[in-house]
Amino acid sequence: MSKNYRPEIDGLRAIAVIAIILFHAKFNIFSGGFVGVDIFFVISGYLITSIILRKKIDGSFSLSEFYESRARRILPALFFVMLLCLPFAWFWMTPKHLEDFGLSMIATSTFWSNYLFYIESRDYFGGSSELMPLLHTWSLSVEEQFYIMYPLILIFLYNKKWFLVISISVVSITSLLFAQWGGNFNFSYPYINDFEFYSTPSWANFYLLTGRVWEFGLGAFAAFYMSRKTINKNNQLSIIGFLLILYSILFFKSETPHPSFYTMVPTIGTLLIILYASPGTTINKLLSTRYFVSIGLISYSAYLFHWPLFVFSRIYFLGGPSSFGYFSLSILGFILAYLSTRYIENPFRNRLIINKKILYISLSSVLILIVLLGSLAVFNNGFEGRYSKLIKNYPSINFNNVGLSNLREEYLINYSKTEFPKTHEKLNVLIVGNSHAKDLYIALNQNTELFPQFEFAYYLSKDLDREDWENFQIKYFLQSNNKEKVESKRFVDSNLFRSANIILVATRYKSKDDINAIYNLNLIAKKYNKNLVIAGNTPEYSVVSDPLFDVISKNKEILGNYEIEGAICQLLNNDVSITNSKLISVAKELNLIYLDRFDYSLYLNSTACRGITDKGAKIYFDYAHTTIDGARYFGNIINEIGWLDPLNKLIDMTESK
Repeated sequence: MSKNYRPEIDGLRAIAVIAIILFHAKFNIFSGGFVGVDIFFVISGYLITSIILRKKIDGSFSLSEFYESRARRILPALFFVMLLCLPFAWFWMTPKHLEDFGLSMIATSTFWSNYLFYIESRDYFGGSSELMPLLHTWSLSVEEQFYIMYPLILIFLYNKKWFLVISISVVSITSLLFAQWGGNFNFSYPYINDFEFYSTPSWANFYLLTGRVWEFGLGAFAAFYMSRKTINKNNQLSIIGFLLILYSILFFKSETPHPSFYTMVPTIGTLLIILYASPGTTINKLLSTRYFVSIGLISYSAYLFHWPLFVFSRIYFLGGPSSFGYFSLSILGFILAYLSTRYIENPFRNRLIINKKILYISLSSVLILIVLLGSLAVFNNGFEGRYSKLIKNYPSINFNNVGLSNLREEYLINYSKTEFPKTHEKLNVLIVGNSHAKDLYIALNQNTELFPQFEFAYYLSKDLDREDWENFQIKYFLQSNNKEKVESKRFVDSNLFRSANIILVATRYKSKDDINAIYNLNLIAKKYNKNLVIAGNTPEYSVVSDPLFDVISKNKEILGNYEIEGAICQLLNNDVSITNSKLISVAKELNLIYLDRFDYSLYLNSTACRGITDKGAKIYFDYAHTTIDGARYFGNIINEIGWLDPLNKLIDMTESK
């Protein structure tokens, strides 16, 4: 070991990687485990700056050797894990998923995967992210981008120390402010247009170096400070640092804006440990124990292995393993990490075993192979031929979920009304809400012959000839800001509202504001002699943003049963059910009709859901939204169970008015 070796740093790495793994394993007690990445960033900034400063002082620094050492440290294990993923991806992933995986292979091996996942996934904590085997490599791309640029800056300004420190400070503060700015945005999608998508920071502060460089800067500050002092020992401050890290791991949640000012809690904690956990302190003794150090030494490979293990288990076990399964996979990840460190990482880091020539030839060859294989997956549409028999038997299958979503939008454009037909024979029902209201409208409008007493329309907040029309949000009725006032007035002034007999709210209620808005809408409805009806939230499934059918399509024998077991598509009942209970109370309070969307979604079996129709067409294209076929399917069920029957009593009431 080098005389500059600090075992407590490896112990800190162990804390970080354990937190990350247990967070990804869905152990709720580690709800803030994602801050482990932030700890790694601070450590990296410290170590890299320390190495460069130390070698500049003794005159041994070489830029080419620096990059070579980074390549030896990062690439062999990374490439090894990526190659191990290939057979599982081939046999278990559907065409669309394999195509995406191929692109992520290219991006990961060339260190721009953070940009790719920012564009494709956006929401790191969202459902679509759970089936991306290489999602975790975004942090490696951030690190590599830092490693490429930072040494050049450090070398260029090395002789101007104060200017260098000031420059790093200014860049870090700017980065932190950017992170805070981006963290204040509501991460909701879709964006209105492409310009807004690329100009709004949103998850850019999470995935991109611009929102993370300040964390490396903290580590760099520690290195500069310690280069001027020989002893830094403070038991109290190091304990405080450890407690700050522990607090963030246990009490931060995915809803915590991150990175932001909140992220200073674990990063400052890391800084305090780096600065003050010297030998003799309590935290040094704790982190320097054999167990923590041993885990820290294999932490990089453990980080690489754990996420693909989790992802492929979710794919194979159709919804994901149990808590015990996740724990077992975590242990397996550490075993694989030990083997990888011993037989892959360590040999490649030893220049006596693998010289520079062998290193470059081997890494270049594997890089070309990975890019080639990834390109084949992309340009061959995920090798759909693997599912040729399935597609032949079920021609309505569409593996492109974006296409399924677009079909729904096209349907709305072609069949939405700007006003009701001038007839007194039907009850005009205006459906109001966001994308979940769209689903209900399509379900009813596709089956109009089943509901002869009703005329249905869906309210759009903007003209149909505009490409950037958006969902109408129920919270607009709060009228707490100018936009809400404008949208509310536009709604009341619309021909659809004026001609409507019933206002059916079928949105996705996401907050107290959405529920409180019902009170205002009720006042508006009464003022204009309209009947207000509330439809509850629709069920949401743990298969999240990936289509239920895609997840099970590899198991062809399931297709004959048509139903997916509840264990495969577990309902995310927590927030949905709680919200629906509140909606029922509001409906009783205001004497309004309440329609439960669970009644038709789960009418066959309360513990199961359907992923496909009898003809093999997808019902859902994500966690809850229906395809056109799915809407048609549910429309028939709505008629079959008489879901709209409570509205019939409003017919006489309307006629009497």
